[in-house]
Amino acid sequence: MRRVISKLLELGNSVYLGITFMVLIGLYIAIGSGRPDIRAFFECTDLDFFNAWPLKLLMMLLVLNLGIVTFKRIPFTAPRYGVWCVHVGIVVLIAGMARYYSQKVEGTVRIGLGQSADHYYDAAQRALYFRLDDQRAGAHELPSLPRFNAYRAGQGARAQFFLRGSDLHGIQPRMQPKGPAGAEVLERTVSDLLNLPHPLTINITGFWPWAVVQKSFVEDPAGGQQGVRLRMQMPGGHGTDAAQPHAESFDWYLVGSSPSDADRMLAGAEIEHRIGGPQAAELYSIAARQIHQLKVKVKGFEQSLDVEPGKSYDLGSTGYRLTIENYVPDWSMNDTHERVRALVMLVKSPSAEFRRMVLSGKDLQTDFLLKSDHAGPMGARQKAPLDTDLLVFYTTNDPWALTSGQGSEKHTLVSSGDRLLTDFIVSNSSPARVVSCPDGKGTIEIDTAASAGPFMRAMTKASGEPKVKIELQRIDHLRIDETVAVVPPNQRSSDLEQRCVYNVVRAELSMGDWRRSVLVSFTEEAGDTRWQADPIDLPGTPHTLSLTLGKTMLALPARITLQKFDLVPYAGGPAAMGSMMRDFRSTLEVENPETGEKTAAVAQMNSPVYYDGGRWLFFQAQWDPDGQRWTVLGVGNRPGITVMTTGVLMVFGGLLYAFYLKPVIVRRMKRKALSAARQRVPVAAA
Repeated sequence: MRRVISKLLELGNSVYLGITFMVLIGLYIAIGSGRPDIRAFFECTDLDFFNAWPLKLLMMLLVLNLGIVTFKRIPFTAPRYGVWCVHVGIVVLIAGMARYYSQKVEGTVRIGLGQSADHYYDAAQRALYFRLDDQRAGAHELPSLPRFNAYRAGQGARAQFFLRGSDLHGIQPRMQPKGPAGAEVLERTVSDLLNLPHPLTINITGFWPWAVVQKSFVEDPAGGQQGVRLRMQMPGGHGTDAAQPHAESFDWYLVGSSPSDADRMLAGAEIEHRIGGPQAAELYSIAARQIHQLKVKVKGFEQSLDVEPGKSYDLGSTGYRLTIENYVPDWSMNDTHERVRALVMLVKSPSAEFRRMVLSGKDLQTDFLLKSDHAGPMGARQKAPLDTDLLVFYTTNDPWALTSGQGSEKHTLVSSGDRLLTDFIVSNSSPARVVSCPDGKGTIEIDTAASAGPFMRAMTKASGEPKVKIELQRIDHLRIDETVAVVPPNQRSSDLEQRCVYNVVRAELSMGDWRRSVLVSFTEEAGDTRWQADPIDLPGTPHTLSLTLGKTMLALPARITLQKFDLVPYAGGPAAMGSMMRDFRSTLEVENPETGEKTAAVAQMNSPVYYDGGRWLFFQAQWDPDGQRWTVLGVGNRPGITVMTTGVLMVFGGLLYAFYLKPVIVRRMKRKALSAARQRVPVAAA
């Protein structure tokens, strides 16, 4: 054993061996920094590449070589202090780098104005998210999931290698059930929660970094899905779809049981299909007429009203009449950029006529003078109410989601009973309507020139285009086929690659003899977003399971609240959307979760917020270009920075010592040696 150790020490006691290690380390770093294609071949991000075992091995061998050479070849004397300092500094620097690349994390967090966040999404790691019956949620981390190349089970040895991770196989969805308030409830598997006879497991058998899940709908008597076919008739027989440029009609399918295929925007209107019970028609009819609610006070008169756009309402015998003109689902407030629901009404009082806008859930009321020079389509905006006697408080109540947040109107198509299809039409500028299609067939006509309300229509020229006609047909037997469509290279970008938005995995579910294969798409901020995914029926139970892929959600070291967001334009420039900005400033409140201590801070371009003694930093990454309602902060830590800085200073100090102090020390030592030698030599006799 001693002979072996002696041989190893003799082998390690080589300066040339150390130089070889340093050259190999330099080549490794150069390749990792300059050749992202090589990193991608090995499925490594930059952090993964510099934390991989080859570099760790080379660093460890260099440290051993430095230690052996230093102890065996360099005596610990004053002239060699500089060399010792350099060698020790290199070792300290390597230790700091090892800590940095093994513990470094990066991610982002989106925070709404006036809201708080206590978690963020890791930039590199992904997880499989579960949802049971559209309620309970859980996630399973997938650290070994590939990132840069496509793989499928059975494709070959390389695919087998990169899909071999234990985290990709035998996944048992785990969720935290609801328990008593304040009680600690442990996570349990779905199999335990539902008392399933066999464990429910999931295996990841395919991965595509650049793909989308493409669906095709087939009218098949054996199909188990119920839906509605939409056939749009194009005026003049000219299509707008690149795939069918000369077609006179186009077909789309809406499937109520599939959240991702239940609705579609067509010609400025939102159309959604739902599957309802026998009482659906009555319930939806009542709900459609009770969406907008007003509480009115004027001259001792008080009344609560359910109102609809396009209708007028007399306020008793007061002489006041309110005509509801338009509903605006996403009005942006000028001061806070908050998006709110607004209702515009024409007010006729005994002495005046003006327009008033009220906001849902807010006391703010804005009046517009109608007959005024240089007034806009709504009139001249007033700083104070034109009629202080009239108070209108507005609230919305839309539990059935019958209004559209995108278009001018929404058609909710409800299938119920035998071949019955009912269209519930809720418009932003006209009263709700109910159209029954007893045989499952009907027609929707959308006037593109009248897609906006009276005052909105006055702001733009009417397009003059004819009505768009959409034919409806209820289909009781549909089959949905899913395929993977690869995103063309010219549509790819580094930003989309980092965000993983085109990641798709194939998941194989099994429970006893039951098997099911599904394609799972990526959802940004899956832990916070109400993501859409087709529910998977669990056999033998009334329950469903939904899956999506997303970034791994991790806890923030502090609770962060966005108090204010400011755009800072260049001097003399406007702070308008689309303008070039000099700075973006997020005013934050950072709360220590352990002590409760709160501190104010501002994150802006090139000026991050440092937290916990600089161990963490939060920096400005993105912002809401539409309304400044949210900001995205970059999140990162700085492990090993102090250690690496110490190593660099030691190397620098050792070099200064070797080049500047060592010659002085050597000269002094030579003078002392010569002086001592002269004193020892006897003086010759005269």
